Amino acid sequence: MFFLFQDPLGDDQGLAYQYPRAALYREAGEGFADLLALAGEAREGHLVLLKVRLARYPNPLEGPLGFSLATVALF
Repeated sequence: MFFLFQDPLGDDQGLAYQYPRAALYREAGEGFADLLALAGEAREGHLVLLKVRLARYPNPLEGPLGFSLATVALF
């Protein structure tokens, strides 16, 4: 393991952020954007594999291959 950052469950309100209020998001419930961990693993020289763990992965539209409402962007 190259690095591991962990974050407590249930602290997904941030700086007064709120979950979207559209029906799809209300159906999914809160907590789907609650980051629990970010890990990096060194692979084959300079390649680093990043792994993100969220509290929940709801699939409100019942996509056959799954679907996550949360999107993670790392810069």
